[in-house]
Amino acid sequence: MKLSLCYFLDNSVPNVSSQESLEESTVSPTSSCMTPREESIKSKKHHKSKRTSKNSKKHSETKEFHDNIHTEDDEVLVGAGGTTLPRSEYEKLDFRRMKYIIAVRRLLNLKFNREELGMHSQTGKESPAYRSQSKKTTESIT
Repeated sequence: MKLSLCYFLDNSVPNVSSQESLEESTVSPTSSCMTPREESIKSKKHHKSKRTSKNSKKHSETKEFHDNIHTEDDEVLVGAGGTTLPRSEYEKLDFRRMKYIIAVRRLLNLKFNREELGMHSQTGKESPAYRSQSKKTTESIT
């Protein structure tokens, strides 16, 4: 087992008589005492803890959104755009148990019919399935 100088600095007990001088003589570990591998492990742990806190914050915001939905008698207001959905259908959805993609698809199916969803994209990109068909213009509609 290879021991570094930091091990001895961190684990040594100074021989002092009073409590004040003990606090002054305590050696704190610095990054210069760590090997490059120890530094990378420490930084990875730090980044992982940041990621976890962001995910928990995002989850709490989502929960807060669902808890603060303004309600009416037969409809539920969803989002800031004033979109309403039937209350009975909305309450059937269990957001805590399904993936967000499935939840979004089910919400869209409540508002739009199958043909509208089939011809439009959620991302705004043109669907490769309908590229061969000509686009409708205002002249051909009238």
